[in-house]
Amino acid sequence: LGRVITYLYLRGVGASRAQSEFDSLKCAAKLGVRVPHPLAIVRTRGLLFYRNWLVLEYLAGAQNFVTLINTA
Repeated sequence: LGRVITYLYLRGVGASRAQSEFDSLKCAAKLGVRVPHPLAIVRTRGLLFYRNWLVLEYLAGAQNFVTLINTA
């Protein structure tokens, strides 16, 4: 049951995490921060729960933050 709950969200409880991140990335890009541009949000909806995925632009040569910190 724990695995199911980790990717299902209750409908009707505020903005989705993917929508919040999509908006944050758009704002960061407008401010000149080099971030992957959000391309789309894919949503699947059920009766009580939903899932969503954030589709991002691929940045060639980019490193994730954890790798960057560990090599510094």
